Amino acid sequence: MNKVVLIGRLTNDPELKFLPSNGTANCTLTLAVDKYNIKYGQIEAIEKALKESDITIEPNIKPISYEERVQSSGDGSSYAEKEAMRLTEFKIKRVAEKRLEKEKLLEQIDQIELDYIYIKYAIEPIKGIFKELLKMNYE
Repeated sequence: MNKVVLIGRLTNDPELKFLPSNGTANCTLTLAVDKYNIKYGQIEAIEKALKESDITIEPNIKPISYEERVQSSGDGSSYAEKEAMRLTEFKIKRVAEKRLEKEKLLEQIDQIELDYIYIKYAIEPIKGIFKELLKMNYE
């Protein structure tokens, strides 16, 4: 397991939430760190490693109590309802992003297919001329 230690300051309070499906804790935080001399290629490698890894935060943070999770807010919705709505909105946004990404990739594939057809028809006459030149060279 790789270990990364980030030393810095929290820019706002951490948001600790529990997934309604299985009760898994989910903490969102923003950390301000000093500037490091990291090359561009290293940033991409770090980002990829972080996305593929499990993250462990060592400090003990007090989780939201059961009472806090089921208590209704001023608008009458409970924490679980708000969390379910937030997760649903996140999933809808993610699906829309993936759909746009898919459309862009399909457009690129269409362009590649058009380029292939253009090149194929451009090469056909050249192949005939090349064959004639070879015949003339060996006769």
